[in-house]
Amino acid sequence: MNQITRNRCINALNIVIVVAAIWIAAALFLAQVKREEVRQANVVHETHIKTFWALLRSKGKITVANGKGWIGNEPLENHYELPDQIQSIFGGTATIFIGNVRVSTNVRHPDGTRAVGTRLEGAPYRAVFLEGRPYRGEAVILGVPYFAAYDPIKDARGHVVGAIYVGEKKSEYLSGYLKLKRHVVTIAALLSALFSLFIFATGRERRRSTRTLQEREQQRQAILNNIPDLAWLKDKDGRFIAVNDAFAKACGISPEEVVGKTDFDVWPKGLAATYQRDDHEVMETGAHKHSDEPLVYCDGRTVWTEAVRTPICDERGNLIGLTGIARDITDRRRMEKSLQDSEATLLQIFHNVNDGIILHDLDGTIISLNDRAVQMYALEGIDSSRISALSIAADLSSRENNVSLLRSWWDEVHTGRSRQFEWKARRPGDGSTFDVEVFLNGIRLTDRDLVLATITDISERKQNEAKIKHTLSILTATLESTGDGILVVDTEKNIMRYNRNYAEMMQIDVAPLVRQKAQLYLLEKVRDPEKLTQKLEAEEANPYLVTSTVLEFTDGRVIERVSHPQLVDRAIVGRVISYRDVTEQRRLENQLRHAQKMEAVGTLTGGIAHDFNNILTVIIGCGSVMQGMIEESGPLSYYLEQILTAAEKAAGLTRGLLTYSRRQTLEPRPVDLNSIVGAVHKLLSRLIGENIELETRLHPGPLSVMADGGQMEQVLMNLATNARDAVSGVGSITIETKMVTLEPGSRAVNAGFTKLNEFIERHGYGRQGAYALVSVTDTGKGMSADDLDRIFEPFYTTKGPGCGTGLGLSIVYGIVKQHNGYINVDSTPGQGTTFEIYLPITDPVEQSIDLSLPLPQRHGDETILFIEDNRDIRNLFKDLLTRSGYRVIEAGDGEQGVEQFRRHQDEIDLLLIDVIMPKKNGKETYDDICAMAGDVKAIFISGYTDDIINQKGILEDNLNFLSKPLAPEALLEKVRAVLDQEQ
Repeated sequence: MNQITRNRCINALNIVIVVAAIWIAAALFLAQVKREEVRQANVVHETHIKTFWALLRSKGKITVANGKGWIGNEPLENHYELPDQIQSIFGGTATIFIGNVRVSTNVRHPDGTRAVGTRLEGAPYRAVFLEGRPYRGEAVILGVPYFAAYDPIKDARGHVVGAIYVGEKKSEYLSGYLKLKRHVVTIAALLSALFSLFIFATGRERRRSTRTLQEREQQRQAILNNIPDLAWLKDKDGRFIAVNDAFAKACGISPEEVVGKTDFDVWPKGLAATYQRDDHEVMETGAHKHSDEPLVYCDGRTVWTEAVRTPICDERGNLIGLTGIARDITDRRRMEKSLQDSEATLLQIFHNVNDGIILHDLDGTIISLNDRAVQMYALEGIDSSRISALSIAADLSSRENNVSLLRSWWDEVHTGRSRQFEWKARRPGDGSTFDVEVFLNGIRLTDRDLVLATITDISERKQNEAKIKHTLSILTATLESTGDGILVVDTEKNIMRYNRNYAEMMQIDVAPLVRQKAQLYLLEKVRDPEKLTQKLEAEEANPYLVTSTVLEFTDGRVIERVSHPQLVDRAIVGRVISYRDVTEQRRLENQLRHAQKMEAVGTLTGGIAHDFNNILTVIIGCGSVMQGMIEESGPLSYYLEQILTAAEKAAGLTRGLLTYSRRQTLEPRPVDLNSIVGAVHKLLSRLIGENIELETRLHPGPLSVMADGGQMEQVLMNLATNARDAVSGVGSITIETKMVTLEPGSRAVNAGFTKLNEFIERHGYGRQGAYALVSVTDTGKGMSADDLDRIFEPFYTTKGPGCGTGLGLSIVYGIVKQHNGYINVDSTPGQGTTFEIYLPITDPVEQSIDLSLPLPQRHGDETILFIEDNRDIRNLFKDLLTRSGYRVIEAGDGEQGVEQFRRHQDEIDLLLIDVIMPKKNGKETYDDICAMAGDVKAIFISGYTDDIINQKGILEDNLNFLSKPLAPEALLEKVRAVLDQEQ
């Protein structure tokens, strides 16, 4: 290779190195400038957000109540003047959040509307709402990058209830940086071009100088004149022999005038001394010399030159002088200075970028690395020579990595391709590993193929991904743990996600559901698919609505379907639908409504009992008195008897209504259910007629229950007469008693029911224990399902007009419930009806009746204080008692009664007191009288229901009590009996 070719190769290599250095320096410089811009942005936004706080506090205290934000006494919603005021002061955007929702903002959608109602997401959300700290940095708002500052709003307990924000778009804030970037890139490109031109020019000039020196003897003057730079020849004494025009022009004199002069004659003294020193060095050493020297032109302009001095020898080798050339390199030095500054900046950027940068060869040996890579691999304090001896594959890579694959990628990047991958990095000091993302690019420097690796630590991202996976697993577990069926569909109604309960509820396999149409599985299950289709179409027409629908499945189940829209950035992406089996709930609700309806009617019947009883008391009392005053064979005797009979029936009806309303106090005692059935059988055999066969099937042993015998007889009589009316023509009625034991896991003995839970499922009630079952079965016409639903309602009857009041089964229902029992009816049209009554079994108790007691007398001469607010009853009872020999003192209310007792305290032997009266009730009146005279004999009377009487404490205190309506004989017997009691 000749000298010219070698020089060209060297020049090309120099161009590559310098151009690469220029661009690296430019990149590092721009990165440093950008980082400073970001730092300045954070400082500026810190000032902005402090100003925002000051504006907010000047308006009042920020509070959150009922999910809304308040500033002072004003709501924050649509409160835009504060963000707009920040914008008018500093520019940029500002927002107030309540929760993570924008309630007051000047951030706008692309259409210009304010972004009220959108939510805070990403790193600012995690910092403020999950970690409770301020956030400074970059954020993406509605898809646009911003420099942003967020501060949390906390309540008195320190809980984060909202946030405030200020920020500017990155594109607007970095506009100056981007303009600078364009200039730097332009300068770098220009410098690269200029340097390349300079190298080529220098090469050409050097070649030209070489040829000039080779021909110096023949073409000296021509060469000097053709040299554009300053050129000269000197003898060994330092005197100019010849100069070219450029040299003469710099001196300000002609070339001929320069000849024979020295540097001191031409140049300033200081420069002349420097030039002379360089000449002496060349003359003494016999070697040429390169030096950069200042040069002062005749016009006073100072430039820098690159001077080359070469010794001149004669044919014998004796030194006879020297030649010199000085080139103006002022621009080059200025460029070199700029390149030096840029290189320093780029080097600073190289060492301060956030990513690690490692330059290594194809064997993995490190050539260079930046400070971030040193920090990332914990190489601080390690000697640079030791660092350069480290191997990427052996020392900085985890043992679990595929190193051979890594080496193949190193070779691959030099084909012009880049490679990006995740890797497990290793710190050589302690052997710890961490996750990185690597970008590989191939470069060629100094005839070597090298690899430039940019390394990003992604450990935090990996941890966040693990957290996301954990959150997703919690979501999946939540979906699977809920009792509802959950279904997620897209906008095309394709199934995207579901839980197992949904598949089980729809009775379909789990595997093929995804991407299937949700309606296909639902429409085939419901009883009315057309109605459901209409609702689904309405839902599709109003996708933002939350809908709720109750579906009846063909298998009898009742399913509640609730559909919510699924929104992402206020856009519909699908729906989340929950299905809940409410079959049992609806059944219980129906039972509850039925019970409430029965209770309401019971309350009504109990409320009118008092007025009925007062009226009947007068009718029965007056009728009884009249009956004793007329002859039994007289013409009015029959009619009077009919009046009393009707009054007794009315009293019985009132007692039945009270029993139905469960307000009649029972007199329960252990009775044998078989005995009650036997007694009723005798009465029914004469009642039902010869066309109907009456059969009783009794349990072989006694069935002792705690019951009011009279009321249980009424129950059986009512059921039997209803059975008789249901049979048209020839038929049969069967009354049967059994012992039934309901236990979990066992069968009901002698009953058609299975386990206890199945019994409860069939009837809706039931408790573990032993029961006496009495059933009344007829072969009559039976009842429909609608009749069965209302059979126990008052005044509801399946009989024709005039054949019944509709109260019989209502009274039966009330009596059974008062006995803590259950009643059930089973009937099919045309196949008869069966009523079943379950009563708890109790231990039998022997009952004895003392027949030795004498019959009570009905007459006397004692004084009775009668306190009653009903004038008719007061007049009736006063007349009745007076006729029986008693002296009666009247009082119309409790206060008058107390006053009358005070006046006649020593005369009164007995108190006859109505319980419910105005001003002062009977118990209060009695207590006031006892406070004056100690214990006084008293009889309380009332037409109100027993539960109201109990509220007044009459029955609880075991006081003497008579319930209206009552016959005169019953009153006189009770009065006499109480008067004869020992005090």
